Amino acid sequence: MIQALGIDTPEYFERVTSPVQTFKQKAEWVMANDPAFLEGRPGPVKMMESALRKHIIPALGDLPLHMVDETRVQEFIASLKTRVFERRAKDGHVIKTYKLSRSTIRNIVNVVKRVVGKRVWISWDLKLGRRPEKVEQRYFTEAQMAAIVEEAEGMWKVFFSVLAATGIRIGENCGLMVEDLDLVNQVITIRRSFSEIASTMLPPKSRAGYREIDVDQGLCRALADYLAGRTSGLVFPSRRGTPLRGGNVIKRVLNPILRKLGIPTGGKVNHAFRHGRVTVLRKNKTPGDLQTLWIGHSSLEMTDRYSHTDQELEYRKQHVVSFRIQ
Repeated sequence: MIQALGIDTPEYFERVTSPVQTFKQKAEWVMANDPAFLEGRPGPVKMMESALRKHIIPALGDLPLHMVDETRVQEFIASLKTRVFERRAKDGHVIKTYKLSRSTIRNIVNVVKRVVGKRVWISWDLKLGRRPEKVEQRYFTEAQMAAIVEEAEGMWKVFFSVLAATGIRIGENCGLMVEDLDLVNQVITIRRSFSEIASTMLPPKSRAGYREIDVDQGLCRALADYLAGRTSGLVFPSRRGTPLRGGNVIKRVLNPILRKLGIPTGGKVNHAFRHGRVTVLRKNKTPGDLQTLWIGHSSLEMTDRYSHTDQELEYRKQHVVSFRIQ
């Protein structure tokens, strides 16, 4: 009976004779010592800290760590799926109510797993429910990108031209320095990205993010005219000379242009130029190695996810192969 209950093992003895460690205590240790928190990029770290503060610690924090098992976490998942959350303004009134998406719940559960450790959760069989219908990532067509550039004025015309012609991330564009531009050889070098969350310059997202992007002569002329002989500093500084914040660019500049043009706002519009650029490269049969180089991906498989040629009706029609019926 003792053997069947598993109470004659060294692990059981250590557990019942050691001070009880709560989930919250282990979470605090993980935040202070885990490389994911110490070395991770600001965005993912902020997401994990928010998940712990808003969802995980209130639900599981006071439990002894060994009690956070598969059953308990499955109950936690069920509560997250059914709970209705509120978003409030500064004055306290409710702006909107919402439920957590499946992907958000999965990210929260991954943080729980990081705290309890792989040796604990490796055998768990958690159920997150059915996958939602695929939501297409926002992208701008070639015509839409041209219209946005045409509608933009001053610095913004050049800012959006760079996004459309290179597919760089908006943070990379905000971190672009004049020294990164080789307008003679028509090359833009990506060395950094401005993080809106950390309010600082960071290295590119991955090793592949360090890259040289070949651009056309028209963009080089536009950049040269805009810089008007300037040889240093940010390519696109704010009025105070500081890096632009991507969220503000979208909210204050891009969205008004989109509304004027009748193009929907919302979604991950910050990547819409990036997806649009990949689609243009695909339509023009650009070699795969150049696509991954210019976009900054480590594999063509990743770049495949950014292509939207399946939504380009005229492009599909051009490639229909006729079948002659006798």
